[in-house]
Amino acid sequence: MPSANPNDLGARVYAAISQKSINTEPATFAAALGWFVRAAAGNVSAAARLMGVPRRSLRDWLSGTSRPGAARRAAVTTSARLSARRDRLRAGRESRLRGRDASGVRLVGYYNYDGPPLRTVRIGDYLAPDAIDSLIDAYLSGAGVDELRQEFAGAIVNDPTSFYANTMFNPADDEHGWTVTNLTL
Repeated sequence: MPSANPNDLGARVYAAISQKSINTEPATFAAALGWFVRAAAGNVSAAARLMGVPRRSLRDWLSGTSRPGAARRAAVTTSARLSARRDRLRAGRESRLRGRDASGVRLVGYYNYDGPPLRTVRIGDYLAPDAIDSLIDAYLSGAGVDELRQEFAGAIVNDPTSFYANTMFNPADDEHGWTVTNLTL
């Protein structure tokens, strides 16, 4: 997985929900194995149970004596990514975020066509009431930076000119996108 632009709106949505960068997710098979072993406190049997594989297979993978097929590697990596997301979003934080009114959402950044300086946008005034819930659901289902940005832009429904919805849909490196330095849910 290529490194995400930290100033992209989708990356900021991820960081606002998880309080971590999307670039810290397990993106390779080796990182996924390490994540499962850490999640199981170093216990290989417990890590194998978390992964849903035989302990012997996991031991062989860790020692390098065997390597699973591409489909199994992809499944383990995806499982680790989704498990890491669920682990990062604790139940208490999730309930606080889900119970929050979207009108308090603010972002700090600038429209790329206009360029700096930074400005604070009370974007929550334009968001649908259930926008935060839909962003959390997208995050937990494994949405990437692009999907999170598009979900956020799609939740902008009360913008009379559609300026924010149309421009926030674009990535940070687009001339008509946004460079976002902070997002507060």
